[in-house]
Amino acid sequence: GRGRCRGTRRATATVPRAAIMLAPSALLTERVLPLRVEMIGPSIQLLRDREHDPIRILKEWLAAQAFPAGSEPTEEDVLAPLRLREVGVLYATIRLHDRELDRAWLAEIKEARVAPNPVGLAGRLFARLVSGPDIATLSVVGQYAPTSDQLAADVSVTDFPPRMLAGLT
Repeated sequence: GRGRCRGTRRATATVPRAAIMLAPSALLTERVLPLRVEMIGPSIQLLRDREHDPIRILKEWLAAQAFPAGSEPTEEDVLAPLRLREVGVLYATIRLHDRELDRAWLAEIKEARVAPNPVGLAGRLFARLVSGPDIATLSVVGQYAPTSDQLAADVSVTDFPPRMLAGLT
């Protein structure tokens, strides 16, 4: 599939292949219940300038997903939409072009996975980050507990020169 932003003609996201594992017992009752979804080779193009800031847009979206003040999310609230055993992304590319800084970054995601576990959600990410001649590797393995709103993660970054972040605020 392809996705576009308003006012653009170019595709901003493509997913050439996806694999979906369904629950056979649900099919017998004429329901479709995905157990696992894996996107293979998705590509996302992001543009950042005065009008388009993907980080700001993501922050606004995440804030809109928050629970009302004073209400505590239960494990059921967070996991109800995720009856999936696993969501995975293989061999993805994310390209960000910053017009204000006249710089480009590329994230080559070898593997990213999220799956429910007894505590909440567990995930892992393995990627290469590229900016000009610089290439860094990123490895993240973590777990999120929705009832306590705690995130624990092991993050490893290698060959990451500070100039990859130069100009960012």
